[in-house]
Amino acid sequence: MINCEFFTIKEITWSGIVINFLKKVILESTAMAIAVTIFVPFITAIFSSIKTGNWLNYFKQIPDWGYNLFGIIIIAWFVLQVIYKRYKNLNNHFSLPIKTSSTWGDIPIAEFSYYGVIWVVLAPAPHPWLDSLLIKDINPDNVEVDLPPRCPKCKTKLDQKKTFLGFWSWYCVSCDFKTFKKDSFYIAENGATMIAQRQVEKIQEEQRNSLT
Repeated sequence: MINCEFFTIKEITWSGIVINFLKKVILESTAMAIAVTIFVPFITAIFSSIKTGNWLNYFKQIPDWGYNLFGIIIIAWFVLQVIYKRYKNLNNHFSLPIKTSSTWGDIPIAEFSYYGVIWVVLAPAPHPWLDSLLIKDINPDNVEVDLPPRCPKCKTKLDQKKTFLGFWSWYCVSCDFKTFKKDSFYIAENGATMIAQRQVEKIQEEQRNSLT
């Protein structure tokens, strides 16, 4: 491996190439599993014919447990491929939803806990000639939350993957934090955004009431 200041880059090795090839053949190639199922008996019959003059002699010499073992291996192979492909499909990375940014970008104005993680609240940045952004000047409909949410332990942005059972694993790449949810970030974001917008509305209402 090549070590950099912050990253580790994997070198391409022959062992890695062989492992990757075997993974593709065993876990991803249904055609290979079908070919083995068909050609092993076929090749056995050919050798039996060449060596003994009879297509079936070699098959008669195979004990019952040998047929059972071959059947179990083939069935397990197909089942393993189904499980692997399902797991691989579930863990495809999902692209972030496209968000429209304000003219001057967005700035963080607050953070809160929801779904057991930290959500950073974003609001449109003020014009460059303004010194600060006042809550009363924010349109609550323009308030949103940053994606992905952050780790409650170290505040690193979280990653997610879907488990084989259908739940979502939200996990931190920086520490040992992990939690399981029924929803992805992008579903939880809807609720988080509504909470953030309502909090801005409540602050604005309190400010207006204090002036009356």
